[in-house]
Amino acid sequence: MRLFFAATPPPPLSAALCAVSQTLLPQSGGRQVPPRLIHLTLAFLGEMPSARVPVLNALAAPLPFIPFTLTLSRAGSFSTRAGWLAPSQTPAELRQLVEVLTSTLNGNGFHVEQRAYRAHLTVLRSLQQPLPAQALAEPLDWYIDHYALVASTLTPHGPRYKIMCRFGRLQDQNSESGTVQQPLP
Repeated sequence: MRLFFAATPPPPLSAALCAVSQTLLPQSGGRQVPPRLIHLTLAFLGEMPSARVPVLNALAAPLPFIPFTLTLSRAGSFSTRAGWLAPSQTPAELRQLVEVLTSTLNGNGFHVEQRAYRAHLTVLRSLQQPLPAQALAEPLDWYIDHYALVASTLTPHGPRYKIMCRFGRLQDQNSESGTVQQPLP
């Protein structure tokens, strides 16, 4: 399974993100990312055995996390690979979370991609032409009060995501491990 840490938008925001991506589609072609697969990647780990999940949970559970609002105000693309929505400015709390998470994981034998972090949500794939960089007519605000360790399994019908552990407001305070397992719809 592929593992990554991410924030996942609530269903009403996912629907709004899909509505925005629908308006962008005529400019680039391609296909929309299904609402259940839209997420904000914090740290990508890649292929890992499931036995590593408890270790990752133990490393992430005590990390400081301050909820924040992410304002998605821009659209653009990474060539023709992916169309995205992003903030004009990355909140300090998000930068801090990514830095602490990356440092903790790398310091404990995990390998997190070392490229500069660019906060974005992929909403389009396989574009026919790059999506011009642009401001959104109506920015979308997302209050992020939790994040998750997510497992991705590739199937013939595309990836399936499963939340392995949650951190922040939705962390299970009754469990010793803080783990909540719940498949994404």
